[in-house]
Amino acid sequence: MTTDRKEIFKLRFKEHYPRLCNIAYGYVADMDDSEDIVQDLFVTVWNNGKDSLPEKEFAAYITTAVKNCCVSFLRKKCKSTISIDETPASGADIPDDEAFDSEAKEPLSQVSLFYENNIRVTDKFTVRAGIHLVGYIPDNYRSYYSAQPRLALNYSPTDNDLLYINFSRMEQFYHYLSFNGMALPTDFRMPSIEGFRPRTSEHYETGWKRNRDDEFRIDDFRRHRFPFNYRIDAGYTFRKDFGDKQLLLRCGLYNILGNPPEEDIIYFYSVHWSSNCLPYAGVSFRF
Repeated sequence: MTTDRKEIFKLRFKEHYPRLCNIAYGYVADMDDSEDIVQDLFVTVWNNGKDSLPEKEFAAYITTAVKNCCVSFLRKKCKSTISIDETPASGADIPDDEAFDSEAKEPLSQVSLFYENNIRVTDKFTVRAGIHLVGYIPDNYRSYYSAQPRLALNYSPTDNDLLYINFSRMEQFYHYLSFNGMALPTDFRMPSIEGFRPRTSEHYETGWKRNRDDEFRIDDFRRHRFPFNYRIDAGYTFRKDFGDKQLLLRCGLYNILGNPPEEDIIYFYSVHWSSNCLPYAGVSFRF
């Protein structure tokens, strides 16, 4: 262990630790667990010598690895017996999706009621208020009842100006965790049963909008906006049933043509690929 390696490792830890904790929190919804996952991951990185990767490859590797570690953590939390295989892309363990078939097929009922009303208080001041009531009722697990309000206040001091404040609260009862932007057999799906509580989010927004009196030119917009990002993918899925068994084949090309943003490239690749065109394939067999 050289001093140079220790210093580089410390720098990478400081640079990536907050971002990785935020990613982990999005999966496990607990900051203490998130920090434990990321710290354990860095220990593994050091022990396996992965800190020697070039910066771009290291960023892609550790981003994918922390997601894999989070899914492993969630599945262990459910106390299921799982099989583990190593994936070359991440170096982390991805459990078999079949381990959760019984939970994924849990029968449940869901009822909802939504109401919204627009109220004009004055000519310049309007209020839009609503509420979404949800009952999530699994047959064999805890039920959840949710009230999700939303409120929007709009004030127009002039004909061309609008001041607004918005608030909304939402709850999600179905969890879908994906390792990639494309659907793969390793994706993790789980309803809100056992230790998987509904995820809650609150959205606050305030701002000012102004209508321009001068004519808006599309050429000006195209000159001053950020570069246009796009990509063209192609994929094929083959499914064959054998009684109660099923064979599923997926293959395709990611980014056959396009200009994806740098974040997409880092997200999809652990190694550099010429022109960023990536073939992918997956095989799964249910029995």
